[in-house]
Formats: sequence, C-alpha cells, structure tokens
Amino acid sequence: MKTIPKIIHYVWVGGNEKSELAKHCIASWQKHCPDYQIIEWNEKNFKIEENSQVHQAIKEKNWAYASDIIRVWALKTYGGIYLDTDVELVKNLDELLSNEVFLCYESKYWFGSAAIGAVKNHPMIELIWQRYQHKEPIKFNTNALTVHAFMSAVKFLYQFKPNGKTQKTNQVLALSSDYFYPIDYMTLKERKTENTVGIHYYGGSWHTDQQKRGFNFAKTSRKILGKHLFSFFEKMVANHYHRILKKEYKKLKGENK
Repeated sequence: MKTIPKIIHYVWVGGNEKSELAKHCIASWQKHCPDYQIIEWNEKNFKIEENSQVHQAIKEKNWAYASDIIRVWALKTYGGIYLDTDVELVKNLDELLSNEVFLCYESKYWFGSAAIGAVKNHPMIELIWQRYQHKEPIKFNTNALTVHAFMSAVKFLYQFKPNGKTQKTNQVLALSSDYFYPIDYMTLKERKTENTVGIHYYGGSWHTDQQKRGFNFAKTSRKILGKHLFSFFEKMVANHYHRILKKEYKKLKGENK
C-alpha cells in the first residue's frame, strides 16, 4: 500500500517578508514533524514560465490563485502534505500518512484547501491538475473556481456523503473540520477537540479586496439569515458548483480512457 511521504509543502510567492503568524506556524511544523522535509515553493524554484495559468496569476499579483495551482502541482509531482502558512500544527502528522489522500472539511458542504495530503501521482490530484490545465482558462476573480470547489466535486466522484463527518473510501480520507479547521470561519469561535491536528487561523494574507468583501458579505448574510437558513443557502451554492464541476470531471475522465 502506498503511503504519503514525509514532505510538507508550502507556497510563498510575491516576495514579501513572512508575517509573524507564518513564522510561528512554520516553526510549529518543525517542532511537531522534525523528521519531515519542508519545501517552500516560490518564483525561484517553480518554473512559472512553463505554466500559463501561474504566469498570468503572478502577473496580476493574484497570489492566492497562483498558490492554488502550485500546491496541486507539488502534491502531484512529489506527494506529501500541503499546508497554508497560517496553519499551526499541534500534533505530529504521522497518523495521516497511511492514507493515499486526506482532505478536511471546512464546513458541512466544502473541503478546505489549507491542509491536503496525497501520495505522488494520485489519480484524484491528477484529475484536479488536469482541470487547471483545461483549455478553457479560469478567470482570476472572486468567481474563480478554486481548490475548495474542485475538492468538493471530487467528494461526489468518491461518493462521500455531504455531512462534514470523517469518512473513508478507496484510501481517500475525508476528515471532520475539527482536525484542521477548529475555528469557525464565520464566527471565529474555536472548537478544538482531541482530534485536532492543526489550527487554520484564516490569516488571509493573500486575499484580494474583492475576496475580502465577499467574505464579509457572507458573514453579514449569516447574521441576517441565521445559522440554519444560511446553511440552506450555502448548500444551494455548493450544489451549484458540484453540478458544474462533476460534469467537467466526468468529461476529463472520459478523455483519459
């Protein structure tokens, strides 16, 4: 059985100095995973000119989108674990290495993209990578279908139940949100449990003004609509993306046969 290699990948593009939060989080990786190789991907060691999507994102200073693509490439090419630089580890990651892929729910309907693990050349990661290389370019704005949406579509391909609970199929492990997202991204209330391996702090250092406005709109909507009505609205939005991306993935899988 394949296992995830002891490599932690992170992306730092744009040339800015790392924040104190980023330094603190990286130090936590070194503390809890001292025998892991930690690789920073940036403009110097990633061949930007060979990927038109990354090249365009860098040109437009859309660091978040560039990071989305680079993280998938790193997992496809080397295998290992990708972490955002605002994820603090509170435990060793070894317990997750026996899976071929692990993802973590950020909410009931969405997977987060701040912590992803995979073996080298896993079909799921390969499929996500192919979508990024698809002939139809992805627009770099708040409507861009990021890793969050890609991962959510894969949930359906691997027949995960949309309930936000830990489940496993075909060596792909979906973790409940308390493993890496114990902080509610809307209320910022912490609900850490004995399962918690890492804490995503939602630093948002790469968010554009448009993305920040969209996030604030979602927070305001939740306050106005209430938790349960907002959850229904979130489910409708998630299902919309799932339908679109599920068709695209099925098409890509058909092209590979």
